[in-house]
Amino acid sequence: MKRLHYRRHSLKDGANDTIGPKGLALAEAEGQKKTKLGKHEVGDGPDAMFVNNHFARIFHGVLIRTLQTAYAFAKGLGYTPPLMPVVAEIGTPEFAAEIGTDAFKAAYKETSNYLKATRQAHGDEKAREFATRVVESVIAMFNQMAEDETAVAFGHSPMIDLVVWWLYPRDVTDVSFAEMEGIVLTFENDMVEIVDTIRVTPAEAV
Repeated sequence: MKRLHYRRHSLKDGANDTIGPKGLALAEAEGQKKTKLGKHEVGDGPDAMFVNNHFARIFHGVLIRTLQTAYAFAKGLGYTPPLMPVVAEIGTPEFAAEIGTDAFKAAYKETSNYLKATRQAHGDEKAREFATRVVESVIAMFNQMAEDETAVAFGHSPMIDLVVWWLYPRDVTDVSFAEMEGIVLTFENDMVEIVDTIRVTPAEAV
């Protein structure tokens, strides 16, 4: 089984949507947290399992804030996993512009939710197309991993939100992720599943 921690980038407190001091501190703190834990529990009840937090590799997107987050997170880990080639569909400026239309911005202002805004602005059929592209990038990342590896990827909303909706369309109507939050996915027998969520307190970066 392969495992992927797919997290949103850190706080954009720098110039031009980059990661500033607070964002770098938050990403580093999250890396330190994983090193201290050693292992973490995924799931509950009889299906619970403990997963090693050693990351074999790091993925990131085209936009610089995902790379800044990756480096700060690795600094917190205390070791530097191999940095993989850019995964474009994690979020390119073109993909972001395709989703982030004026209609999307208006819907987000109304809902304060990236997934709802995407569906409201583009309709479910188009939103499903967006989600499929992001899920394909998740599978592409898994295909670069060895069996039993755990990796971490840094990306954006609403891309991560769309993955959750694509996998569980009947159950998910409202999901959102703050900076550094995300999901833990597994890949086994050509099936992708979400086994955990990652939640963060941004105040830890102050």
